[in-house]
Amino acid sequence: MTNGSVLEKEWIFHKIDEKQIQSLSLISELDYIFCKILNCKKIASENIKDYLSPKIKEMLPNPYIFKDMNQGIENIYKHIEQNNKICIYGDYDVDGASSTAILSKYLKSLNISHEIYIPDRIKDGYGPNKKVFEKLISNNNKLIITLDCGTLAFDPILFAKTNNIDTIIIDHHKSIEILPNANAVINPNRFDESGEYSYLCAAGLSFIFLVALNKFLREKKYFHINKTIEPNLLNYLDLVMIGTVCDVVPLVDLNRAFVKQGLKVFSERQNLGLKTLSDISEIDHKCTSKDIGFTIGPKINAAGRIGESSLAVNLLISDDPEYVYSVAKKLHELNLKRKNIEKIILEEAILEAEKQKNNSVLVLSNKEWHEGVTGIIASRIKDLYNKPTVVISVNGDLAKGSARSINGFDMGIAIIQMQQKKIIVKGGGHSMAGGFSLKTENIVIFKNEINNIYSK
Repeated sequence: MTNGSVLEKEWIFHKIDEKQIQSLSLISELDYIFCKILNCKKIASENIKDYLSPKIKEMLPNPYIFKDMNQGIENIYKHIEQNNKICIYGDYDVDGASSTAILSKYLKSLNISHEIYIPDRIKDGYGPNKKVFEKLISNNNKLIITLDCGTLAFDPILFAKTNNIDTIIIDHHKSIEILPNANAVINPNRFDESGEYSYLCAAGLSFIFLVALNKFLREKKYFHINKTIEPNLLNYLDLVMIGTVCDVVPLVDLNRAFVKQGLKVFSERQNLGLKTLSDISEIDHKCTSKDIGFTIGPKINAAGRIGESSLAVNLLISDDPEYVYSVAKKLHELNLKRKNIEKIILEEAILEAEKQKNNSVLVLSNKEWHEGVTGIIASRIKDLYNKPTVVISVNGDLAKGSARSINGFDMGIAIIQMQQKKIIVKGGGHSMAGGFSLKTENIVIFKNEINNIYSK
């Protein structure tokens, strides 16, 4: 018997401590096989309780350990007090949609005037841009909060500032050693953070932001003065859970607590959109993280990939049963369409990858590929070849790419280096994934440079 897999990879077995496993099994009364798994994961006996039954109240940090949290809270409070209109500018993926829904539901519960803007993947591209900001400013927004984007949006943020518009960035993508000139940049992955909570996604960070804001408003007696009920933040944990699972961030520490408690809230079926989408997906059992990641999440993502980017967040915040059903049904149909598109492109991408299989990083491009599925294709190719993979959709003189990486190669840093060298127009990401746009004429340069970065 060999240790080879069907993908011709070699299984490497963890070294285990048989004595520790036997002792743990006796002390904890857990199954031997389960204790063996815990030992392989190097979960110490004193941490097993937190691992199996993580509690948010025990793991939630003081929100103010994050840089600029104080500035962000004071700034949004200023606009709330002045009855200014606030814009929530979210990304078009599940993490962006769930983050946007969390903040919107909170503001709505307090009757705070706000609007939502989710950029169109094809027309607007990733993150803030000046043209959209012009529109938002003309709509009389005085504060723009970017969620799951904005860390590298220097020009749009500066444009807002020159027009006397405040901005708060709540993001988790890697920064360079210079930050946009926003009123607050709240990001566990900014260059000057400790990195202790680098595993958080935007939905988790948005929840922490609301924990701070809720406490701040309570201390200001805002709820009493305005005769309004203080929102119960725990009701938003289903949205936090979905963003955490679908952004594929590490399920460790606080993230485990978010997912475990979020699944409980999800099972209560309080969110009409999630309830309806679950029913359409024919989930007739207690929902698991697998259901979220492989059934619910792809449908929510379908809106930003090949449909109307705002559909996902509208599903998550609406209380209109008829409207919610129509959106859920449309998302289901869009996801089926996405699967068909993906199947065709994947076959073509594999043929192209075969030609590059000796390269360290696979860079695949085609003018016929739909940019809405490049991330999925990159993930599939990465899994097949166990190599960092970049898939680029070409549209005339401009191309857009999605990247997925493997352990040991930080894709977010690679994209930042590309931007600093002006090989790409703009982009961003984290260690395992990223997105960018570049001039079509620079694709070959990009391909050579990212392989050079890998070799270093």
